[in-house]
Amino acid sequence: MKYIVIVTVIALIATACFALPNKECDASKGEEFQTCGTACPDTCSNLNNKPIICTMQCIIGCGCPAGTVRRESDQHCVKPSEC
Repeated sequence: MKYIVIVTVIALIATACFALPNKECDASKGEEFQTCGTACPDTCSNLNNKPIICTMQCIIGCGCPAGTVRRESDQHCVKPSEC
């Protein structure tokens, strides 16, 4: 019985560790880690034509900081004036 409990605990810990999001974002691209980013990020191509429908959910991971958008050609976060 102890063996089953120990194996179960180890499996749960391993699963939790692999489920954690990667907090290392590419600073050279201007990214930052976001605990509640958008599912519909602004990009240079949709800057003037934003999606009308976007799901309201928190996306955990790397994204562009407020005031910047994703430039698709090199995936860098840039000011809208640099698109």
